[in-house]
Amino acid sequence: MKNVKEAFFKAIRRFNNNTFVRFLLIFVLISYSISAFGQLKNMGVKGGPTFNSFIIEKGSNKYSRVGFQLGLLAQIEVTDCIYLQPELLFITKGTEAKIDNRITTNTYEIFLNYLSVPISFCYTLKPLHIRGGAYFSYLVGSQAERYNEITNAFQNISRDNLSTTDIGYTFGIGYQYKNIIISGGYSQGLTKIITAEASQERLGATHNKTWDVSIAFLLI
Repeated sequence: MKNVKEAFFKAIRRFNNNTFVRFLLIFVLISYSISAFGQLKNMGVKGGPTFNSFIIEKGSNKYSRVGFQLGLLAQIEVTDCIYLQPELLFITKGTEAKIDNRITTNTYEIFLNYLSVPISFCYTLKPLHIRGGAYFSYLVGSQAERYNEITNAFQNISRDNLSTTDIGYTFGIGYQYKNIIISGGYSQGLTKIITAEASQERLGATHNKTWDVSIAFLLI
């Protein structure tokens, strides 16, 4: 299999700065719109590792793909104990999956890079909080291939055969100490990631699944 760093940086080089600017504007507009329902409480930066795999209808994941997330967040106070938290994240996902049939085993190596906008309702039980919400992600880079053990050959999976968007749900728990928040969470996509008909016949429906740990620094 290709080196993880090589695949990651190849996907990064495809990143479109205009896409980031558009998502940054969307984040600002969402934060501004939501602030109509409350008062801007905090803004900050967050980052941390992600542990990713696919939910596969007809196969199994042998390994979790380790990635990362990095981005911005805002906290908009609705009541004394409830606030909305929109975020703008660059997040890496993917999986390694093995599919066995009567003849051979196919191994799928998939690296996915997204710009993601999660929006969560947070309930505070100071210093703890719990959160839940939804996210929308746009694919900004990818590296995907299928390896056949009989032919000993790799076959690239075109980006045209991958969904460019992913919509799902997220929830988690966090601990705040002064202006630092340490949190962990889970998110699951509802969008079928691999859209090629041949791959869907082998794999069935494929959805992103991510566990994450993050640390955030509040700036206000």
